Amino acid sequence: MTAGRSDPPGGPAGDPGNGDEEFRATVFDESFVRAAALQEYSAVQRLEQQTSPVRRRTIEEPSPAPRSRMLPRNGLAVAAVMLAAILIAVFLGNGGTQRVANAAREPVPAATLLPLAPRGPVPGAEAADLYAASPAAGFGTDLVVPDGGETDGYSHDQVADALLLARRYVAAGTLTPDVLTGDAVAPVRSLLVPSQQRQFDHASRPGADATAATTFLIRFDSGAVRLADEEPRLEGDFEVSEEGGRLWITARHLVAYALAPADDSDAPASLFLVRRVVALSFGTEELTAGQVVLERADTAAGPLDCAGPDTEAPPGLLPLLAGEEAREAPADVDAGIDLFRLSDEGVRPCGVFAAS
Repeated sequence: MTAGRSDPPGGPAGDPGNGDEEFRATVFDESFVRAAALQEYSAVQRLEQQTSPVRRRTIEEPSPAPRSRMLPRNGLAVAAVMLAAILIAVFLGNGGTQRVANAAREPVPAATLLPLAPRGPVPGAEAADLYAASPAAGFGTDLVVPDGGETDGYSHDQVADALLLARRYVAAGTLTPDVLTGDAVAPVRSLLVPSQQRQFDHASRPGADATAATTFLIRFDSGAVRLADEEPRLEGDFEVSEEGGRLWITARHLVAYALAPADDSDAPASLFLVRRVVALSFGTEELTAGQVVLERADTAAGPLDCAGPDTEAPPGLLPLLAGEEAREAPADVDAGIDLFRLSDEGVRPCGVFAAS
């Protein structure tokens, strides 16, 4: 064995315990060297310059990218932000994609109004006596909906919801006193989908003809008539069907109103009959929103004068009251129309009540 050690004091090269281990993972690349704050002279430089072994270096700042190269990228970013803002504004302004899809449908209800003229003077009496002397004696004062069951595309609960909405719509448009006298429109309007609310506003404007307003509701000219009884009598039913993936509710009702002159509280009342067939449709959107789509409304009503009013269009139907006669009636009056039979009638400009 030889005296002394053959290994350096710090241990053999590559020994995990030596002092270089902590620098083993460090990569001294060119950028690292250039970033050093001090530079050590070589041995030759120290002999020639006879100065300190090191000198302080001036750190070179990275040169900025040419402005001409940055502007296009910034411009594209700004344009992208502006385009996104415009698209969001358009999206929110249209109420989202669902509302745009619904607006594209814009259903316009088909409607007919058949005025019925009386045969001779209109009879008058107390409201209770008028009901008792007509087939309306057996009518009720409330709407009854059936248990609609279910269809291929709609559950029992969805059909039940549609029937309740249809009932609310029919009640709002044919039985609500404030709606009948023109003092309110909200009970009907609020149940329509937004696109039909705009149509309703147009039909309800002053000067609109009676057919337009009667498409959505029953309304009388409150300047000429008043309700002698605020509980109309009615009879009818609701029918459930499915067509084109939508749920349809068809309401057929005959309503008897007792009316009297607006300016005479002592005048006798007279009966005014309205046969109304309303077709409503529903999708899942309408059922969720609690609104209806009015597809069709066919109305036959009287006694009315086939000649129409002498002045401009009244704000609602202008019935003939007790003692009044029609100035003009259809020539063909052999059979007439019996609204109490609830039979479908063809479209015609005017009709006449059956003798019964």
